Amino acid sequence: MKPHFIFLACWYFFSVPSAEAFDAVDAAIRNGLEAESRGELIQAQRQFYNIASAANLEGRRTTYGFIPIEAARLAGRRSLGLTILLYQQKHPSVTDMTIAEQYAIMRRLEPGNPTWPYLQAMYGLKNAHFNQVNENFYAALKSPYGPDSVKKKARRDFDKFGPELDKILSAEAKDWRDHFDPEEWARRMQAMASSPINAPTYPNGNNNEPAPMTAAQRAYSKGDYAAGDRLSGGNGTSADVGNYVKW
Repeated sequence: MKPHFIFLACWYFFSVPSAEAFDAVDAAIRNGLEAESRGELIQAQRQFYNIASAANLEGRRTTYGFIPIEAARLAGRRSLGLTILLYQQKHPSVTDMTIAEQYAIMRRLEPGNPTWPYLQAMYGLKNAHFNQVNENFYAALKSPYGPDSVKKKARRDFDKFGPELDKILSAEAKDWRDHFDPEEWARRMQAMASSPINAPTYPNGNNNEPAPMTAAQRAYSKGDYAAGDRLSGGNGTSADVGNYVKW
């Protein structure tokens, strides 16, 4: 049986989609599979990515209609597989940050699966983004389901790297406290509240110029998803402000 028939059969079996969902998502999946069969891997990857990322929206109602969660998970895994392949081929449009973003998407689509927080933790170690590493290891080893082998790796690496990471983060926190005035922090937080950081602004009022990167976007670009979520919601900590807000 050809891979695309397996893909569609799995989606239909697990999802039991409505007619609306079937027509829209079926067309999107077929477009991705056809692009992949032609060797157009970037187009295929983007098609699957669009399905998976759209399903993260609350209610999962998008331009595709209602996306059945199993269809989104299958598309997400296919998108990730193609992204890794393109990364191995050194395609200029794909970076390790692209892969990390898809780990985050899969974690939202499959909460409780230890694979995704574990891979996020390993990404943080590799790229010296230490803030969430221990939390991600711990989330993986405490996951309610998923491969025991991944949980064992998470426990091993949590025990191996955790103490040293705690020392690094404690030293950074102490340095922050030693060099950051609480009144200055309060002033910056007040400025953030009066001028939301996630509202796009344009230099000189020229809407043709790209909006500068927000603090939340800077955090996401560094793989610090927790900080990005806090900043986008207006709940950034003092460390988030110092790390990602530009004045």
